[in-house]
Parts: sequence; structure tokens; C-alpha cells
Amino acid sequence: MSKRNDSARRLVVGGVLFFAALLSPALGADGVDPRVPLRIVTGRPAPRFELFQKPAVVWQARVLEPLLGPPVADGDGDLVVAHASGLVVELDSSGRARGTVRAGSSLALGPVLLASGRRLVVTGDAEAVVLQPSGRIESRSKLSFRDFDSSALAVATSDGGALVAAGARFARIGSTGSLTARGSTNESLRGLFEWRGLGILVERGGRVLGLGHAGDPFEIANLGRPVRACELHGNRLLALVAERDLVELELETRAERTLWSDPPLVLRDVFVLPNGDMRIAASSNLLLALDSSGRETFRVQQPGTNSEALVDLIGDARGAMLVATSGFDLRFVGETGEVTEIAGTACPDPLRPTEVRKGLVVASCRSGLLFGISDKAR
Repeated sequence: MSKRNDSARRLVVGGVLFFAALLSPALGADGVDPRVPLRIVTGRPAPRFELFQKPAVVWQARVLEPLLGPPVADGDGDLVVAHASGLVVELDSSGRARGTVRAGSSLALGPVLLASGRRLVVTGDAEAVVLQPSGRIESRSKLSFRDFDSSALAVATSDGGALVAAGARFARIGSTGSLTARGSTNESLRGLFEWRGLGILVERGGRVLGLGHAGDPFEIANLGRPVRACELHGNRLLALVAERDLVELELETRAERTLWSDPPLVLRDVFVLPNGDMRIAASSNLLLALDSSGRETFRVQQPGTNSEALVDLIGDARGAMLVATSGFDLRFVGETGEVTEIAGTACPDPLRPTEVRKGLVVASCRSGLLFGISDKAR
């Protein structure tokens, strides 16, 4: 055998051994479940999002009510809105209708913007409908769920599909809209996320489950107490447990610790900002600001006398927020807690504001009102 052929053979064998070593279970990360197929998930980093300095209403529109959820931005400056009546409507960045499609006689969930650019909605009789960006219906898949209510959850996945849950039942939908998995958990779900290609399901009682592309859910951790609300940020699962404590679960190490607690307060919801800071809606109409380590930085007293007033918000990389509170005008809260009210934006049923593009956020009400919010200093 020539030296050249021998060298080539050694290179081939070395390459095979190298890749075999990479895929060897012995070199896998601690705690990775062997039933989960190895998947490499990549994605582009999210652009740095910053809210305005001097917010003002630049347009107002009314659409058919009721909305199922906040509009979603398609990345090209347009909005997609789903109505309970069965319609899915595309709007431009000024709130004008561009196209309408009937997805069913009624809708119960959506819209969810999939990684492929498609849109997902779920009908009132639990049928998942996937629409192409053009508005054409691409597929329908029966989920076999008993019913959908306000606790239904959905999240787009990195493979172009989605996870959907209602009560204790879940389903995985592929990138073409086909149903690839379904099942149920022991208790109703409080959270539904994707982490490194793995579905993360959080039960009401505190169990945190992993869901691969095949097989049944398996337990990752157990918080041991009822979960009120939860959010995922990077490798951190942040959960409000027992209505008193903010707990962090590090998914890589499975380490759990209490980040923050204030026993007199009842904690109702948690929001994680792009920079990892946290905001907690609590009783007595308080909005609490915590940094990424759990240190409290300021408190904002929300308007109103109803301690159960609906609160939703988005935040930016600086820690500023646009806060929607039921029955009151939108409030812009700066990174150090200063408050600016945006007159004329009150509604009894606010939804989470939607970032459309740089410098434009759309606030919405379930009753069909939309407000374009931008920076009057521009």
C-alpha cells in the first residue's frame, strides 16, 4: 500500500472515531435523558429591542371582536389577528386590513407564528389549522382535545412546528401541520416551552416534564408546590410557587433556588424581560421590578382598587416596560421606575402589547381596539 493511500485511510478512520466520540453517550451532558434523540438546534440571536422614550398614540383602529389573543408580528411589518368568529386577518403596520381568510366556524386559540412563517390557529372543535403566509390553508389536523378555554397554551418550535396544550392534554404539530405526537399529563399545565429542541411542560402541582419528538413526557424536576405562573429565559425556568415565592430552576444542572419572596404579598404573574430582569404582578396592585439575580430594584403602584386587575406587559433590553392594566391607560415605566401614562388607551380587557418593528408597538384589547404606539420625539 502506498504512503498516500495509507495516510488517506488513517484520516478516514480518525474522522469516524472523532464523530463517534462526539456522539458517545459517555460524553453527553449530565442529566440528558437517553430517550430524547440528539438534535442540533440553531437560531439567529434576537435583535436588541428598545422601547420609545416619549410614547404616544400614532394611530387607532377597530377590528372584529373578540380577539383570541394579541396580534403577532410576521417580521415584515405586518400583523396577524385571529377572531373567535373563525377569521384570520392580516393587517399592515397602520392597522388597515390586507387580507382575510376563514379558518373555521369558530376559533379557540391563536394566532401562533411558526418558525417557517406559517400561522397556526385552533378551531373551537379542536382542529389545528396551518395557513401559509399568503393566507391559503395548508393543512388541518384533529387534536382530539375535549375542549379549549382561556388556559390553553401554544408555543412555536425551532423545527417549524408547534406545541399545543389545553388542560392536561398536549400535542406536537410538525412543520407541515401534521400531528406528530399527543398525550396527557397528570395535572393541568401552567407552562409550555421549548428548550434546546426539547418540549418543557410545567404541571400545576410543580412537576417539570421534558417531551422529546418521540415517547412519553419524563420528569426533569419537581418544584414540590403549586405553580401560579412561569416563564423560560435561556436555561432558567422562573416560577411563582405557592403564591409567595419566585423560584429558579436551572435546566442544565437541575439546581433549584428561591430568588425572591415577600410573604405578605400574593404573587400573581411573572414576566421576564430580554435582559433577564423580572417583573412580578402582585396583590395590592403592585408591580415589582427585580434584576436577573432576584434583587428588588423598585416597585410601581398600579392604578385601581381591584387587586385582581388584569396586567400584561412587554419590556426591552434596558428594563423599560409598556404595561397594560384593565380599565386604565397604558403606562410606560422606565428602567428606574418613572411612569408616563399614554392618554386615551384604556380598555377593560387588555392583551399583551406586540412589538411590530423598531419604534412601533401595537397595544390591543380583546374587544377589538388596536393602538399604534410610537415615539413622539421622532
